[in-house]
Amino acid sequence: MDDAEDTLDELVGEFPACVPTPPDLVIPFGLVGAVLGHVIRGVDLSMMSVFGVVALSGVVVNSSLVLVHYVNERRASGRDLISAVRDAGQARFRPIVLTSITTFMGLTPLLLEGSVGEGSGRLADARLLRALG
Repeated sequence: MDDAEDTLDELVGEFPACVPTPPDLVIPFGLVGAVLGHVIRGVDLSMMSVFGVVALSGVVVNSSLVLVHYVNERRASGRDLISAVRDAGQARFRPIVLTSITTFMGLTPLLLEGSVGEGSGRLADARLLRALG
């Protein structure tokens, strides 16, 4: 592990502005999920969808920051990387899931709104409700 960390430290030292941080790395996963969600539901991308993607990006970045902060605290107290990551996952799982669920529930009316934006018809809403229930 030390060799890999040393190599990463060397790369970051040479190109500090070019190396993405862990929160930066999770945004593409959220975007892929949003696009797949639109494809599965058969809905065109609308302005309301873009608002949802921005909210999603905020949730995933916040979750990543919470984990990275916790890992950094554990590393500062002398833990090795693997145990710090394991501890962070165990300790912060519930707060991250609860935050994500409350954000999703808060955005559900926006998701089910069919009168705003082109391509967000009631047929897609009915498919979503049928899939959930």
